Amino acid sequence: MKKKMLEYRKYSGLKILCKKCGFEIQNITGDGLKTDCKHPLEFQIYKAVLIEPGSGKKKTRNLKSLDYDGAVRELILFKEELANPIPHALLQVKKAEMPMGLVKCITIYLDYLSGVGVLEHEKRERSKMYIDNMGRYCTHFVKFLKLQKINTNTIRIDEVTGELVAEYYKHVETKTESNSTFNDSFKPLKGLYHFLIEKRNYNVINPFKTVQHKAEGGEPISLTMDEVERVKNAISPVDSVEVYKSGARKDRYKPWLKDAIDLALYTGIRREQIVVLKWSDVICGANGEPELVKSNNLKVNRLQNRNKTKKDKFVHIPVSQELKVLLLNLGFNEKKETDEYILAPDSKLDRKTIIGQMSASFSFFRNKAGVNPELSFSNLRKTYITKMEFVMGHGNVKSVTGHSGDAVLKNHYIDMASVARETTKQGFSLYDGAEVVKSNDMQSMPHAVDIETFCKN
Repeated sequence: MKKKMLEYRKYSGLKILCKKCGFEIQNITGDGLKTDCKHPLEFQIYKAVLIEPGSGKKKTRNLKSLDYDGAVRELILFKEELANPIPHALLQVKKAEMPMGLVKCITIYLDYLSGVGVLEHEKRERSKMYIDNMGRYCTHFVKFLKLQKINTNTIRIDEVTGELVAEYYKHVETKTESNSTFNDSFKPLKGLYHFLIEKRNYNVINPFKTVQHKAEGGEPISLTMDEVERVKNAISPVDSVEVYKSGARKDRYKPWLKDAIDLALYTGIRREQIVVLKWSDVICGANGEPELVKSNNLKVNRLQNRNKTKKDKFVHIPVSQELKVLLLNLGFNEKKETDEYILAPDSKLDRKTIIGQMSASFSFFRNKAGVNPELSFSNLRKTYITKMEFVMGHGNVKSVTGHSGDAVLKNHYIDMASVARETTKQGFSLYDGAEVVKSNDMQSMPHAVDIETFCKN
């Protein structure tokens, strides 16, 4: 079919030219073209020729439209671009790829969590440990699919049905008795679909949205000093190898583990804060003795995205007698004010690796000591906060821990049973004139005591 001549009307800045030879097509009339161009019509295009405001320079652009009205619209947009100092590329919404393969989508999701391809203002700092955990639980789901004889290379995200999720739910229940591990198995999968739907505009249903999480934790539990000592006494290079069902073997003895336990017990900070604690973080008074330990509140700073602003929050830990002795034993007098790590200064391992070893080794020797398996390294933080609740009084502990309110402390950190025991040990009385009962008198007391005799008001 023969191509029609481009429609010509006078419009400021709009030209017709031959892209083959570059000649401008002028004076188009019904009698034909008056130009030196001899090329066929298919080489003719609309072109915008404008003067850039401010610089006075001539700017040109070949237009895509072969329709007069469309060419005029393109010219107007080009004119607006020249008048707008914002690069036109920033005004364009880039279309992200939208693969449907489940495994590919998981990869894109993990990249997103790592900040890859994320707009600068939407980036959040997440720890490598967090991202690795998300990836591990996504991999568990992929392995489950393989057990079901499902081709993980071809299954699409919109092919994960509620029935399949129900089977995975039952599968996870058989693999763990821990409610927190159970919940962790589904969090990244819920997050994957939420990301695809909310951030990438996928038109799919989140099959994990209705998965009910199980209650975690219950009341906070702290370790007694007896339990702490039993774990520390069990730490030895003898019989320290953990053997997995697969036959893999891990030596759980770490020469710095007792020090890590004591640092957690006397500072109450998290593992990631303990491993990066330096001697320069120990602040001394005029007498040269340690007055407080200043620790970067890494978790809060990540959640509040403070690392970009360099306005980090810190927790300020008072130096108890126990902490002072520990610091002296670890070399305070020789190393104070230096940038050497307090814990495992000679280790060549990455600090994040030490965090993982800390938890795994503690759990191994806890089991070896026959201590309650519900107690992990993180419970040492609860032990410290519970003790500080008793020492400082309710409502004051958050000034040391860095929490914004008392509710989180009460629900997740303070062992109220331990507070009750500590209160009892003080031999308190509720009413004036109460008879004092000594511990060695308890055996000789009658089974029933007349309250009027006991409380002489």
